[in-house]
Amino acid sequence: MTIVSTVGIDNPAILSNVKVYPNPTNGKLTIDAENFEDVEVYDTSGRLIIKSALKTIDLEEQSKGLYLLKINANGTTQEFKVFKE
Repeated sequence: MTIVSTVGIDNPAILSNVKVYPNPTNGKLTIDAENFEDVEVYDTSGRLIIKSALKTIDLEEQSKGLYLLKINANGTTQEFKVFKE
């Protein structure tokens, strides 16, 4: 018996279509994604701080540090870590 195990991304073409910039940011973030639905932004404690259907996110009033973006696009949810300076 042979067991074949692989680790990878099922459809890398979908993942490559989402970009978040600039990172690090001073406050304004732009999301570039086809079939964009919405984005959720979480702080380091896991608290949801922003939920938006806009492709521009404003973190100017948030503290400096790391944020997690969960972007719903192309029928999937992708996570991006963004650092605010």
